[in-house]
Amino acid sequence: MKKIILSIVTLLSTIGLSAQHNYDNQNTIYSLNGNLGITTTSPTAKLHLNALERKAFRIYRENKTDKYLSIWHGTGGAVIEPIRTDNSTGVLYLGGYDTPTNTFFARKGGNVAIGATNVQAKLHLNALERKAFRIYRENKTDKYLSIWHGTGGAVIEPIRTDNSTGVLYLGGYDTPTNTFFARSGGTVGIGTTNTRGYKLAVNGNIRAKEIVVEASPWPDYVFRSDYKLPSLNEVKEHIKNKGHLPNIPSEKEVRENGIQIGSMHAKLLEKIEELMLYTIQQDEELKTLRKTVSALQNKIQNLSE
Repeated sequence: MKKIILSIVTLLSTIGLSAQHNYDNQNTIYSLNGNLGITTTSPTAKLHLNALERKAFRIYRENKTDKYLSIWHGTGGAVIEPIRTDNSTGVLYLGGYDTPTNTFFARKGGNVAIGATNVQAKLHLNALERKAFRIYRENKTDKYLSIWHGTGGAVIEPIRTDNSTGVLYLGGYDTPTNTFFARSGGTVGIGTTNTRGYKLAVNGNIRAKEIVVEASPWPDYVFRSDYKLPSLNEVKEHIKNKGHLPNIPSEKEVRENGIQIGSMHAKLLEKIEELMLYTIQQDEELKTLRKTVSALQNKIQNLSE
């Protein structure tokens, strides 16, 4: 490679600054105004090649002819490709091989595609399921982050080659972060793909230190003067006919639909407040009965005297 570059530099240094020269007398190599042209008489760059597709510029490894780097321009655009004559997959290192290098793609705009020509994003990957994009930890090959898209949707998953459970941190590792899911709509499922229309569906147990549920209306209405408190006989008949308290879902309904925590807490509080009203009524009745009994006792005592 170094010999090729040195030869080109040497050739360019011998070119006249303004005169046109035909160097091989076969109308193949020309120089003009300090530029070198191959199969062109009017080169517009220091090295200007005019060639058919895949026939422009090749770099072979010394004493090797079974693989080479090909640089050319076709109808669809410019190409830099490693070629192997046995049609096996070539290897191309961009940004250096042994030397750390900052490599920039489409620095002034444009997009980069891998496996596609119809580019619709800054980086566009077209790949099979589970084969699109992987991030490995440095010097580790037993675990990686895989990002891909399948027939069922997009996937971000941590993979461990021993098939143990992976760990995925969303929203950062050390830095406090606000994380939003389905910000503009949609649902989130944990352990299930059927959310049944709920914003969050979990197939399993949930543990938390505190859960705040916004429930409305709250059953303060039970203590209002216009609230119609069912009589105990009405409650008794409802239990006899339905097998559960009024305004409380049945066992069958709970099995089929579950319960809404906010609404259910409100219903339970409604029953507690109704019980309080029944207790107050009974207390008033007991007070009346005590007065009646005390009056009767006084009459009996007076009669006995």
